[in-house]
Amino acid sequence: MAEEQVQQEFRALENAIMDAAQSLVKTKRPEILKRSSDLCRELGGGRVTVCKSAKDRTAMSVTLEQVRILHRHHDLPDNRIPATVSVMRSHGVRIENALKNTGKRQFAFNKLQRSLLPEEYRCPDQVGGTGNVS
Repeated sequence: MAEEQVQQEFRALENAIMDAAQSLVKTKRPEILKRSSDLCRELGGGRVTVCKSAKDRTAMSVTLEQVRILHRHHDLPDNRIPATVSVMRSHGVRIENALKNTGKRQFAFNKLQRSLLPEEYRCPDQVGGTGNVS
């Protein structure tokens, strides 16, 4: 990535953070996470995403980032992104982590919790719990 592109991406990220900080309406801003992870990756940096228990929200973030990498670097078509992320969440290694941690192939999101997450961070209904699984 050229220095000018890095500066543009950094300014866009900075503006998104400032907009979020100054907003009277506090909403989740997934674009900040996506922009910062993209910038870090392009600069060759390392980063981690970990929620409190390192299984549910972490799994949603990791699978979304994996699919975004497939799209950006391996030509996954736009129209295949939702299905691919759904398959990764339903049958991939993150659901196996949930099984090892909880004894169930379910994430600990109930219906209300799923509805409060930004759409791209929601797990498929079939692997969402009905209550707290952990």
